[in-house]
Amino acid sequence: QTLDGKYHLREILGAGGTAVVFRAVGPDGDNVAVKMLHDHLSRSEEVCRRFVREGQLGNVLDHPGTVKVLDFGSSDDGCPYLVLEFLEGESLEDRRVRAGGRLDLWETLDFCDQLLAVLEVAHGKSVVHRDLKPSNLFVMANGRLKVLDFGIARLVDDTSATATKTGQMVGTPAFMPPEQALSRPRDVDA
Repeated sequence: QTLDGKYHLREILGAGGTAVVFRAVGPDGDNVAVKMLHDHLSRSEEVCRRFVREGQLGNVLDHPGTVKVLDFGSSDDGCPYLVLEFLEGESLEDRRVRAGGRLDLWETLDFCDQLLAVLEVAHGKSVVHRDLKPSNLFVMANGRLKVLDFGIARLVDDTSATATKTGQMVGTPAFMPPEQALSRPRDVDA
């Protein structure tokens, strides 16, 4: 499949609850990742807005620990997509499992330092991620950590209709702070 005549989808790299990620080849012949919202979710204007906002937040942070969004658009059938830099490596969760369930202490501390550097920039720009977990942290082949999925991040001062409404829980329960698990999104902060 080709998107906008520019991006040739090759294979599925992964799928989650909201989107599928494909390896694709861009107009210059380089590999890119195309993250496409699931068809049934693209019928919701709110979900589409939040999905596209992921790209805006990642680029707003402008940090080597975030994924660069190179382009965005909609497929012929109206599914929004983001074109992301192609990452080679594994999620921190996959790395932990491959290591027998536990990471080395010094490696873990290094990853924590890298994560905190990204969060420092995000919090300095009033962005709270709201779904930090090992599967959303990607370890590049060179050891650099990338924070994935700013899709449910919230601008702390965002009071628009695109902000998550009270009573709506987003995130991964096992990794949530209590205020988020209690569906009090306005109380979730840096």
